Amino acid sequence: MDRETFLRLFIITFFPVFLTSCSNLLYLVKGAKYEILLLSHEKKISELIQRGDLPGDLREKLSLVLEVKRFAQQQGLTPGRSYEYYSDVKLRSAAYVLTAVKSLSWDVKTWWFPIVGRIPYLGFPSLKDAESYAEKLQDEGYDTDIGEATAFSTLGFLPDPVTPVMLERPAPLLAELILHESTHATIYFSGETQFDEHIAVYVENIGGIRFARIRWGPDSDEYKFLKNKWSDTLLFSSFLDEVKKGLDSTFAEKVDPSSKLEERKSFLEKKQNEFEKIAFKTDLFSSFSLLPPNNARLLQYLIYYQRISSMWKALNHSTNIKKIIDFFKKKPSGMDPWKWMEEWKNFPG
Repeated sequence: MDRETFLRLFIITFFPVFLTSCSNLLYLVKGAKYEILLLSHEKKISELIQRGDLPGDLREKLSLVLEVKRFAQQQGLTPGRSYEYYSDVKLRSAAYVLTAVKSLSWDVKTWWFPIVGRIPYLGFPSLKDAESYAEKLQDEGYDTDIGEATAFSTLGFLPDPVTPVMLERPAPLLAELILHESTHATIYFSGETQFDEHIAVYVENIGGIRFARIRWGPDSDEYKFLKNKWSDTLLFSSFLDEVKKGLDSTFAEKVDPSSKLEERKSFLEKKQNEFEKIAFKTDLFSSFSLLPPNNARLLQYLIYYQRISSMWKALNHSTNIKKIIDFFKKKPSGMDPWKWMEEWKNFPG
């Protein structure tokens, strides 16, 4: 075992013990075990793609990862040493992500961890562990939702590997995934999850389109798909803004809980009918549904897509990733990110 590998193992295993509370210790240790499992199966991609016995489709996807990473660096992103290794750990997903929200408010269950701060979701390597914890939260009056994540970022603190579940994505979506996670490694506001994800979603889309035009050409299916995907993302974002505004009004009404639940259901049924009439160009949001009502499931979408259309307008439709990242880095630490939106009108497009 070389010195770097030993240090990684030491940090992963013992760092949480020194920095976290007892209530989160078991969770972090389980996460450390998963990271160690990935580490023990790592192989350097640049060497792996030279092997003659490597399946052609795997070589093509791994080569694409290195190509996207070089592109990301050229755009001003700093993925560090992430995505230089492939870890052949065949798991169903990279993590199972649990969110919990009260049924009649946006009272979100959050968890605090070192470095990342307070976050509105919890990732589990095991679906069983996620479901067990979700049952406890449901008993406390929370709506819960468990989604699957195909990748994660250690925010540049450790070199994140490529995994088989990531490579199951079509090539253009794999490219966007690398750009998304590289954005997290480049810029991150502790405790401001939604803002962090909005930046990453913005960059993955505009960066993915630019990469596809260079890599596959303006007449390619890959380029056209990502252009349509961005168009659909903006439509979906505007729709979510309307849903959030309507639910805010419902939750603020001074009526009894049972009446409020009925109002929520009626409002979401109306918005679901409207959603089904939106002329999307792709099937990206085909699995989305507001029914049955579940604030936790809806929050998953709000974290990633709410206000993306507003960001696009406020940034003057800019596709200059480096300029965008530099601009966001000027946000004062601790300042409400949505108040920072007031300054976006001054963005140098």
